[in-house]
Amino acid sequence: AVPATDKDIQVSDINDNAPKFSVAEYQVEILETESVGASLLTLSALDPDESVNGIVTYSIFQQSPSSDPAVFDLELSTGILRLVQPLDYSEVNMYTLKVQATDGGTPSLVGNGSVVVKIKDENNNPPEFSKEIYHMPVYENLPGGASILVLEVTDKDEVSYMTGFSCDKFWFLFGLLCQKTKMFFCSCTDISVYAPNLFLIITFGYEVI
Repeated sequence: AVPATDKDIQVSDINDNAPKFSVAEYQVEILETESVGASLLTLSALDPDESVNGIVTYSIFQQSPSSDPAVFDLELSTGILRLVQPLDYSEVNMYTLKVQATDGGTPSLVGNGSVVVKIKDENNNPPEFSKEIYHMPVYENLPGGASILVLEVTDKDEVSYMTGFSCDKFWFLFGLLCQKTKMFFCSCTDISVYAPNLFLIITFGYEVI
């Protein structure tokens, strides 16, 4: 009879599992004035393999729309997503990032995911008049209350922050009839940003008394 013996059998792990992100699609919303270098989000992927086969590193392999240099950086070992370029809502209001988690096996296995970064508009653009200087005649026989000019103003911000026109000197200058030509300032204001003053050159069509 063959005597019984105890033997230890060691099973070695093979790299047969790809990393898997905890969320298939991450979403984050940030202001367009977010500081460069700010941490936006931490991605996480797990790999059940042992030892080096289970060590995960992170990277971005596609940014849409693309840019050079890239707008975002994904830290290799921590999965922290950072902003590395300034944002402008009027240019791009959403980015989609294709990301991957790679394990340390040989050959390595890869898990894919995505990040959607939505940019929120902020009131950081002043209103702009369509012209810097408007020239217009005003005739003496115009009835009271007649429309003499339409001012066109645009604002690149998405939300309409405009509160209206401020022409405090208008009636004062029209009340002075001692000169043929008068000039006054007109500005368009929003909640926190003031547009440069606008010059209106008005020629009165009457004889000076």
